[in-house]
Amino acid sequence: MAPTARYQISVLLRDGHKLAARDKNGFSDPYVRFKHERPMSAKDGKEPDVYKSAVVKKNLNPVWNEHFTAWWADLSVPLLIEVWDRDVIGHDDFMGRAVIALRDCELGVTQVLSVPLEDPLVKEDLGNLRIDLTIHDMETNIIPQSPATLREHCRTFGEARRRLGDSEMHGICHIVLKSGTMQLKNWLSGAGESAAAAAAVL
Repeated sequence: MAPTARYQISVLLRDGHKLAARDKNGFSDPYVRFKHERPMSAKDGKEPDVYKSAVVKKNLNPVWNEHFTAWWADLSVPLLIEVWDRDVIGHDDFMGRAVIALRDCELGVTQVLSVPLEDPLVKEDLGNLRIDLTIHDMETNIIPQSPATLREHCRTFGEARRRLGDSEMHGICHIVLKSGTMQLKNWLSGAGESAAAAAAVL
């Protein structure tokens, strides 16, 4: 994804727990692939990897601690995670998949996730992955996605303004906007009295 996309996805792949054994020795050599999960009609051939982890040899509880960032144009496109067992001879074996709905994640807040793996063709416990996920809106990254979080920020701002006064608030607060003050004012105007106080100083 080109760096002109609006959203930056930051992922920390921590580890896996009780993954499926795919080799005769009772272990697997797992690695993880991250992709855009697009509808079949929108796919043009094989979907490329956003990121592919290292292979951990002979381990059902692998530790990666690998971090990567990727660019996303549309949060309605989920993040697809696949786990595979690396085979030296023949094809790699599928160990499970998971889909993360990015549009349900709050912007700017790190989500600590335990992601269960599934296989539609196999009814067995395939284990889970631990992942930290953060989404940054590179156009308006100071505006929270969640209305509840927005109201809390506005309430805190209003209380600080009443306690310190306008002159001191201007001295300690510096807000940098990447895409216009009026957009922030429009968002704040519907969030209550404390939000209106915040908008008044912009």
